[in-house]
Amino acid sequence: MARAGRRYGVVADAAIVMIKDPYSWYDSIQRWRARTTGNFNPYVEFTRFNLLYYAHIQLLEGADIYKPTFQEAHFIRYEDLLMQPDEEMEKVGVKLEKGWVMPERLDQSGNSWDREREKMYRKGFPYGLSKDVIKLVTELTDWNVARYYGYDYRSL
Repeated sequence: MARAGRRYGVVADAAIVMIKDPYSWYDSIQRWRARTTGNFNPYVEFTRFNLLYYAHIQLLEGADIYKPTFQEAHFIRYEDLLMQPDEEMEKVGVKLEKGWVMPERLDQSGNSWDREREKMYRKGFPYGLSKDVIKLVTELTDWNVARYYGYDYRSL
């Protein structure tokens, strides 16, 4: 993100970091890898997750390396965006189109945004994950990083 900005001399008003609950993220990344590479290794994936969001903390805290590229940075939790899009977008200075409304009743044949939102409403934690997967996610997540974004470990 920052590297591309410096290369092309672009200075953005703000960077927005989107993060997902580590338990929900596990479910998403596993499904995505199955559709794309077919190669899913939770140890590799959580190493990436932990390092990526640690680096984003540096961005959010205004580390000097990012200052030439971004004037400010914000983060949005994916779950919060699904549940209260207007409020979350307003926090980062984005106004949704006038008349835009999140539907109350969601149709599974709709877009993936609707399916994800409905899944969050219906399932909630533990997102249909097994006890073994919850234990694995709890062990692999760097909770110092996750807590920065307002997440904490859970158990059944």
